[in-house]
Amino acid sequence: MNYFQPNQSYLSRLPGYNPVINFSNKGNHQDDKLKNKAVRKDMPLKQDELYIILADDDSDDRELFGEVIKDTGLKVKLDFAEDGRELLAMLESSAKELPQLIFLDLNMPNKSGTECLEIIRSSEKLKHLPVVIYSTSASIKDIDETFERGANLYIRKPSSYHDLLSMAKRVLMLDWEKYKARASKANFIFSDKTK
Repeated sequence: MNYFQPNQSYLSRLPGYNPVINFSNKGNHQDDKLKNKAVRKDMPLKQDELYIILADDDSDDRELFGEVIKDTGLKVKLDFAEDGRELLAMLESSAKELPQLIFLDLNMPNKSGTECLEIIRSSEKLKHLPVVIYSTSASIKDIDETFERGANLYIRKPSSYHDLLSMAKRVLMLDWEKYKARASKANFIFSDKTK
């Protein structure tokens, strides 16, 4: 399967494009608030649509992330997993397509983000997927452990909407060839400074 890698050339193909965000998760209350009524859940994923999964047990963080993704101006299909077990079930389901990018919280019930990362990296089916750790933790232990286990990028959750939006725009445009698992500790921790 050929996976879309977000980069600058993707954005240049979208001049004047009216982006849509398609929430395909089961009917959670945050989905109802954020769902674009013009898009049906059963619409097929288009070639230029980026598919992301956010695994986070905090409903407020999921809702805010959904609003930010909507405001990036990109055409995105976003699914939520409320814990590690749900994320792994989504990834292992033969009926579901694989995401092009996973945002993974570390502290979740039923399987932690670290456990999920380990399972993803040991799976032939999943090991190629870019995984962004998305956590409130700034612990060196968490950063080192997730780097060693093969995460592509580590982001401490921004504290403001503006910073979160800026982060999302930059991360969705990254060339993931430069952010391969265990490639560079210097590039592993997301910097809010433009390079």
